[in-house]
Amino acid sequence: MPTTIPSDWSTLGTTWLVGAIAAGVLVGLVMLLWGRLFHRALLVLLAAGVGLALGGRFGPQIAVSAWLAQLASAVTLGVLALVLARLAWSVLAGLHTSVMAVVVVAVWVLGVSLAATQPATGTGPAEYLRTVQQDARALWANHALAANLTAILAGLSGAVAAFLLPRATVICMTSVLGAALLLTAGGLIVATWFPDLLADPLASNRTVLAGLIGGVLLLGLLFQMIGEIRARRKAAARADEARPQNTATAKSS
Repeated sequence: MPTTIPSDWSTLGTTWLVGAIAAGVLVGLVMLLWGRLFHRALLVLLAAGVGLALGGRFGPQIAVSAWLAQLASAVTLGVLALVLARLAWSVLAGLHTSVMAVVVVAVWVLGVSLAATQPATGTGPAEYLRTVQQDARALWANHALAANLTAILAGLSGAVAAFLLPRATVICMTSVLGAALLLTAGGLIVATWFPDLLADPLASNRTVLAGLIGGVLLLGLLFQMIGEIRARRKAAARADEARPQNTATAKSS
């Protein structure tokens, strides 16, 4: 194990950590650049994973073997995710919009100071997540009405807009997911093998961090939008080429 791994990550092991980073980078790149092509596969995998977890937990409670319950729930949720992909992405987009709106309102409108944006030097992931949870609970305890209204209205608006614009939603959401996975993998690499870079954390480097996040996200959005435009132009060109042939066939008959 590298000696620089934070203490609350020590149980992962080098092999599992490297595997998790490699998987995050691979899936992140695919989602960031080609998510519009593989978004259904991602939903099926996520739904099947949820089905495996639920089946293993509830199978014994209904007198069904765990593996059979896991198989049935994984297949069922996977098929539902494949059929209802548009609805699933709309719900995910609504949840994402809701969270982002609450954060924006909390920081810029209510003036809430989020401690999670200024973690102490050397803070590990477990302590960081606990800080985030404490901030969220404090926000809802002190500004429950504003937070709930913001979350509900923003979530509903985002879900409706996403349902009406499915292709744009897929591009945006897969780009966000891909950027998040890549940045998470990069964070693991830095925190594990280059901890000195975290000596002065987000407090004084927010602009750099925001620029990095925005740049990666913008790259994915532009790449996928250009690919979508080219695909539509090719489809339109093929349709135009097919029209004269169809007309000629109809006249000859």
